[in-house]
Amino acid sequence: MYRIISIIGARPQFIKVAALCRVINKYFSTKLEHNIVHTGQHYDNNMSDVFFDELGIDMPTYQLGIHTNHSGFPLNEAVSAIESILQEEHPDMVLVYGDTYSTLAGAIATENCKLPLAHIEAGMRSYDLTMPEEVNRVETDKRAGFLFCPTQTAVMNLLKEGYDLEAQKPYHPNNKKIMFSGDIMYDNALFFADKNINLSKQLQQLLLSIPSFVLTTVHRQHNTDNVERLQGFIQGLLLIAELKQHILFPVHPRTKKMLPISLKPETYHHFITNDYIHCMEPLSFLEMMHMEKHASMIITDSGGVQKEAYFYKKPCIILRSETEWTELLAHKCCILSDTQSQRILQAYLYFTKHHPIDFPPVFGNGQAARFICEKIIEVLDE
Repeated sequence: MYRIISIIGARPQFIKVAALCRVINKYFSTKLEHNIVHTGQHYDNNMSDVFFDELGIDMPTYQLGIHTNHSGFPLNEAVSAIESILQEEHPDMVLVYGDTYSTLAGAIATENCKLPLAHIEAGMRSYDLTMPEEVNRVETDKRAGFLFCPTQTAVMNLLKEGYDLEAQKPYHPNNKKIMFSGDIMYDNALFFADKNINLSKQLQQLLLSIPSFVLTTVHRQHNTDNVERLQGFIQGLLLIAELKQHILFPVHPRTKKMLPISLKPETYHHFITNDYIHCMEPLSFLEMMHMEKHASMIITDSGGVQKEAYFYKKPCIILRSETEWTELLAHKCCILSDTQSQRILQAYLYFTKHHPIDFPPVFGNGQAARFICEKIIEVLDE
């Protein structure tokens, strides 16, 4: 039996590891022993514990309790703590997911311990190095010997960076095995699509009281911690609300903290008392899926929510000047508005008249987790 360790710490990683846990428990329990290290990067109960309960994720073997603080995420502390675990456990392979600081901490620690590293959701590029997520992606891909790409575009991104798509074993960070796996989040979208969801009473009452709604999220530090950008986003929502369009806004803890600081008092009061803007605590994964499926449109800066909008065939306004998910742009399913209020309004008005209809299966067949497990076993058998 091979021993693998997943390093996670943030909401998108909880969702991704859920698919892997499900597949291992169903198909590979005699071949893979899977342990989870949770850095603690997301420590709010609504952003962490509830996801483990709801998605049926194996409880972490290690809880590091290293939280994001006013100075950011303590990367060096996380690297040191993960190194200690890896030195004790000495797994056959370490898995990291996506583009968070926990991803990079896991990659650095694995490199320091000279252990095989697999990056799930490899090859994604926005080509904006001012975004921490982009730096995390690039640096993690450099350190991994096994790159599981969610789209063919991701594979081509790695080719453009000079990586050899036909590399032969032995595999290591300087001779990588690059594979198109499909998107592991699509696995979850299909698996949970028909599950019964127990919505909170607040959500049930709200949905009964409004005819339709736009769903919005904003959480990236690039947007929340920049006063001008956060103000532009809020002004955009207020312009849409003037058209009597209801907006559901699950507020990320970072955003909640910054709103009263970044907005003028009168703007903040107008925003939180607006009859058409419904702010709420972060939603569970299944609640969020339900809202995405029933929204008329989605406005977000989240890479994961962009994809989920695509999975559920919803038009999406992206609060960034670029996106790593360029397939969405190619198929005219989303518009880049950045956080400029007028561009947000114009994108909303466009999609009210031109609903996208072309959503080809660019994210694979919904079996990414199984493919990943099969390939891990295959390369470790060699």
